[in-house]
Amino acid sequence: MQRTALNSSFVKLCQLFSPSSKKDNRYIVLDNTNLIELKAMRIFFPLLSVVFFFGCKNQDHSDEVQQWTTHEIPFNSEKTYTNGYIDVEVWVQFRNDKGDSLVRPAFWDGDTVWKVRFAPPDFDNTWTWTSHASVEDMGLAGKTGTLRSVEYEGKNKLLRHGLLNMSPGKRNVVHADGKPFLVVGDTPWSIPFRSTPEQVHVYADDRSEKGFNTALLLTLQPDKFAKGPEARNTVLGFDRAFEDLPDGHVNKLKPDYFQTLDSLVQLLIDHGLTPV
Repeated sequence: MQRTALNSSFVKLCQLFSPSSKKDNRYIVLDNTNLIELKAMRIFFPLLSVVFFFGCKNQDHSDEVQQWTTHEIPFNSEKTYTNGYIDVEVWVQFRNDKGDSLVRPAFWDGDTVWKVRFAPPDFDNTWTWTSHASVEDMGLAGKTGTLRSVEYEGKNKLLRHGLLNMSPGKRNVVHADGKPFLVVGDTPWSIPFRSTPEQVHVYADDRSEKGFNTALLLTLQPDKFAKGPEARNTVLGFDRAFEDLPDGHVNKLKPDYFQTLDSLVQLLIDHGLTPV
């Protein structure tokens, strides 16, 4: 694996990390010839921690959420759908005291569960939210709640200066407060589909100590002709993100794959490595 310094090529990463982005992708995927955007669970993946909740209800209290960190809101549909990944769109609109408005797409997390993730770009503000859906389902649409953004108190070096964005001149990567971010990238492409959490922990410890701050990844194994056991950490084996990938399609998403990927990505973030 080679250490590389990337700047202008980092535009895609910053578009994903921007809290105002309206893209409905959680990950960027590379196939053999092109950079393609997959509707991977219909949610942007920020440079954030991951928290899991279940059993969504209308909230009558404000949760405190530190600036730049992830607040996850779950929804449970009242109806059952053939394929939640492609049959239903869910999104949530957030508004703060100043009149700022952000729309975040939700992602299907299996069965009757959808989730939305939101990272407050400010602090000392109250955000109200309302959910919407492309179908008539009271479990998904019309839910409301509030959260209170507070100042970030953590020590994660990727978050202390805010999420990543492009500089005004669009030539460099900077944090939200303007602090430059020199991309020192490693290329563990196959971590998402071949590695176990134990392996990623060892990898992240090593790369963090050596000064890397970015890990370039393939969201999934993209070759439909690839053969091997459907198992991580095995000879020629790999986990599959979509059941129909061997047929050349990405419609039958496997939620457990992306749940595992979430945990691997979180390990990288915890070690100060930006997942790209």
